[in-house]
Amino acid sequence: MTIIPNPQFQFVPALTGRVYPTTFGSVGVFRLPTDPLYYMELTLENIVVGSRYRITRQSTGAELATGVASSTTEVITGVPVYSSDMLMAVTVRKASGSPNYRIFDTNVYAAKLGASAYILQQLDE
Repeated sequence: MTIIPNPQFQFVPALTGRVYPTTFGSVGVFRLPTDPLYYMELTLENIVVGSRYRITRQSTGAELATGVASSTTEVITGVPVYSSDMLMAVTVRKASGSPNYRIFDTNVYAAKLGASAYILQQLDE
């Protein structure tokens, strides 16, 4: 653990929501309203390889994650969660290369232990 010395007291780096006692009181770090409650893992199952995905917060439209699927089961780590009942919108589309697939939209609730969404893409003819 790294301690930041000071002539009057020492600063100990604290995790969010933690308080450490010092000789002259306590030093703590608290969560800001813009800080996530936790980070979760989201699994997209049955996604077509090469499809682009976008995960957004349903209530605000804020982007949480984006990328391109490299396998039929895509695990997205580090998705920030801002409320205990947060609903996320998942949009998936493969439009580069042949064959093309239609846009697929679904929703999934955030869960501390992780969540998964089954992706059902249809050919765009």
